[in-house]
Formats: sequence, structure tokens, C-alpha cells
Amino acid sequence: MKKSIFGYNVHFINETENLSIESFINLYPSENIDNKKKVELIISNQVYPCEVILRNPQKFNLHKKGFSFFLSEGLKIHWDLSKIEEDKITIYLYINEKKGKLISFIKKFLSKSYESLYDSLGCFLHELVLVPLTFLFQDKVIVHGCSFYNIKAQKSIIIGGTGGVGKTSISLEIGRNKDWVFLSDDMTVIDATGKIYPNYAFPKFFGYNTLTDKAVEKKVLSEFGILNKIHWNIMKKIRPSNVMRSFSPDKWFFVQSMNPELDYFCLLLRGNFPKQVDIQLLELMKCVFSNETNIFSEYYAFLNIIRWYEYNIIHTKEEAIITVKKIIKNYQKIYKNIFSKSNNFSLNVSNDAESSYFQKKITSILSELIQ
Repeated sequence: MKKSIFGYNVHFINETENLSIESFINLYPSENIDNKKKVELIISNQVYPCEVILRNPQKFNLHKKGFSFFLSEGLKIHWDLSKIEEDKITIYLYINEKKGKLISFIKKFLSKSYESLYDSLGCFLHELVLVPLTFLFQDKVIVHGCSFYNIKAQKSIIIGGTGGVGKTSISLEIGRNKDWVFLSDDMTVIDATGKIYPNYAFPKFFGYNTLTDKAVEKKVLSEFGILNKIHWNIMKKIRPSNVMRSFSPDKWFFVQSMNPELDYFCLLLRGNFPKQVDIQLLELMKCVFSNETNIFSEYYAFLNIIRWYEYNIIHTKEEAIITVKKIIKNYQKIYKNIFSKSNNFSLNVSNDAESSYFQKKITSILSELIQ
């Protein structure tokens, strides 16, 4: 299966017997011959055999022109960067849930999302493989935020901010209006010219997102089985923040393949503000710093793997293909270019603003802003 994802031609090779990946990537268009960068992604229940040069720490393996690391007992990723100068990366994703059925079910029931290791494959593909490709190819950056395109105004917008600040609630509210085209839920991929590439990783919502609004809950949960619904109801009553579900974007949002340029960036901030909801201009360097801090915090684990790669390779005769310093420098350069062209604002929400109020208020502000 070949798809165009973030401007890369990704060739998926599924060597597993009991895993399906189609539902996680079916919204992406077929490969585009104009895409210069190629990715071969092999998913297997067998660990890829290769010679280990150094292993420091134990879960990290340095190979010739690449590296691999175990994320858990049943999940390992091997990056082959031997042809990166030719704009090609090969990735081997090992996934194998070895636990017995009873243990797997117990772990599944105790999880936030009522998912097994295999059920989480789509999340792993996006968060641990597809989005991190941008760090290695160095041609695009990530913004921590949801993004949409308004058909009537013909304008695009990214709503950024830290985790838990309210991006999901606003995104779900925007999804009620079919004038808005869904581009991404949590991580927006964008190139140096400001072009946005849709990220169809499954959006997530938590129990607290449905306390005052049952529409999303009813629509999404209707497709789940009885045990899944029982788990949701029990966990939601115990603690709404400890239960979460993911769903295909087209189940709630209007999805249409496009690559618009960024017009507006709005940073969502929570604090002791005098007004319930207010909008202010956001200075360029504040915009750059805020996004840089958000992404390097969200992708700390992946950047830490790059640091271990540097740590190991310095003890060989090889040169590092990629470094954290190079990634940070590239991000700062591209962020400055992107946000110097967009209209940047901060959306200030008071700590005591009621959830349903600020959802509707901010959605209204955004609609007026882009007209």
C-alpha cells in the first residue's frame, strides 16, 4: 500500500498475519509522483536482524547508518538512514503482543483507551514513526495544535497550546460546522513555506470533554462494543480524565484532502485574565519560542533517542547523520519564516471560564477573525 503522507511517498509493507493498517491510513491520498522523499515502512512480528555496533543504554542499538530502540517488550523501531542523502528512509516496526488473552484483556480494561498493543497501532504509526520523519528529513516542522481550513473564508488556522489547555474541546466544537475542513487534531505538520499537510492520526477525546455535551460521546461510542461502553461508563464515573477514546477524523469532522498555506495561528493560554475570553496580538518571537518549547517538550522522548544516537556514534569513526542541535536550529529558522507570514494571536481564557462557554465563544471569535 502506497500513500502520500506529509509530502512523503510512504510504502507500507505489512508482514504480520493478524494486524490490519488500512483503517489508520485510508484517508491519506495515494502516492504522488511529485514527492521526492521516499519512505519504506515494514511492519512485522519478527525483529529485524542486523549487526549491533554499540548498545548504550541497553534499549538503544547503534547500527551502521542507523539505530533502533525498544519502546516496550513488544514494540521496537529500527531506522535505516543509509540512503537518507538520496531522500529515502527505511523503517522496520516490530510489534508483537506476547501476553496471554486474559492478561491482555486485564491490561486493556485498565488502560485509558480500552486498547491492546495491537489496537494502538495507528497511534504508534503516527506518533512514533510518521510524524518523527519530519525531524530526520529536516524539510518540515511540527506545531502542537489542531488545524482547520474554512471553506467560505478560504483561510486556514492552527490553534496551538500546551496539553490540557482546551484545544480538543474547541476542535470538537468547530467540528459541528461543516464550513471547516479538518486538517489535524493535535500535531500539525507544516513546511518552510507555510504549507500545511493533513495529519489524519485519530483524534482523542476524554471523559471530561463529554460532561456537558453528549453528542460526540453518543456518535463515537455507538460503533464500539458493549464491553467498551461499560469500560467507558465505569472509568468516566471514577475519574473523567482517566478515560479516553480515539476515532477516525471523518466520524465527526468534514475531511477533504488539501494543502493550504497557513493564514492564522492562535495560541490558547489559560490564566488569571480579567476577561473570560480575550484575543490579543502575539509577537513573532513569543510565537516562535512558545511553539519551540511545546514541540520539544512533546517530543522529548524522541529527541532523547537522537541524543543516545549521538552519544554512541561519537565513539565510532562515523559522523552523526542527525543531531539535536541541528534539529533545534532548523526549527527556529523555519518557525521564524512561517510565523513572520501568518497572523498570530493569543486566545486568553480565564481560569474560571465555564467550559461550554469558552468553547462557543472562541469558535465565534475564530469565525469572525478569518472573515
